Amino acid sequence: MLESYVMLGRLIDLLDKVRGRKKLQKIVYLSKQIGVPFSHDFDYHFYGPFSEALANELEEMKWLGLVDEEKTQTPGGFNQYTYHLSQKGRKLLDAHPDSCTELMPFKEIIQGLNKFDARDLELKATLYFLLQSGFSSAEATKEVKELKAEQDYQDDEIEQSLVYLESFTRNNQPNAFSNQI
Repeated sequence: MLESYVMLGRLIDLLDKVRGRKKLQKIVYLSKQIGVPFSHDFDYHFYGPFSEALANELEEMKWLGLVDEEKTQTPGGFNQYTYHLSQKGRKLLDAHPDSCTELMPFKEIIQGLNKFDARDLELKATLYFLLQSGFSSAEATKEVKELKAEQDYQDDEIEQSLVYLESFTRNNQPNAFSNQI
């Protein structure tokens, strides 16, 4: 469990802060797909790939004081959570300096993922999940529109995400599914 805390703490530290539980889930999911050694298993959930173990681990890290959670309310009345590493979490990472070697090759990619908003990451992660499950890009597009009708993803958004994922997999994990896109 300590290794997992260190990996998640290292990710949050690398990003400085992460705005949103959903966003953190999608960053960990997509990072795992390109080879970052996260141990979490993901299943499909309402907002796309989701790991109950990751959600529990984040709660444990908050409870242990390794991660700070800042709660704010959006203009729409929803809670928004922002995560950053606490001083206690920084001490844990300092005690495990070798742990950064697993994330450093992926630093720019992970930081790039954090620049997307949660809605866009939800689309990318869902498309990736569907493509990994054997859907063609046309089938995945149709499925996203049905599963996520409330998000009202437009064709150009989906196409841009598919192009991003093709580049993402081609540059970071050869032969993952780029021949399906």
